[in-house]
Amino acid sequence: MTQRLQQIAQQLSASRSQCNSQKCLLASQVVIVTGGAQGIGEAVVTLFAQHGAKIAISDIDAERSQRLVEKLEKEGVDAAYFPGDLLDLSFPQTLIQQVLKRFGKINCLVNNAGMHSKPVNPASSLMVYERLPER
Repeated sequence: MTQRLQQIAQQLSASRSQCNSQKCLLASQVVIVTGGAQGIGEAVVTLFAQHGAKIAISDIDAERSQRLVEKLEKEGVDAAYFPGDLLDLSFPQTLIQQVLKRFGKINCLVNNAGMHSKPVNPASSLMVYERLPER
């Protein structure tokens, strides 16, 4: 996955030659990144922000999300955090409504949120399975 992010970064860098500044490529584009507070999600947020996107971070980790939003705001990025758990089936609709209310539009959605666990025993595997919504 890191290799793919590097490819995207190279493509964006190549496109930048058409712009007078780095921030013009995604200027005024609103991007939602689920699971955006850490790991690959944070890297995606950072990359989109570097190119002028307005960032909506959705993550279950409130502290990390808030720290990232504060960091982005210090860099002049229009960013906001929308707390919630995507395993709650009502949350995606709420997220969309909140982002539209805050930014007025949505141009891109990066579905990065995921759940992983390191089960130590079969009982913990069952607990993880029970959290997943029915299909």
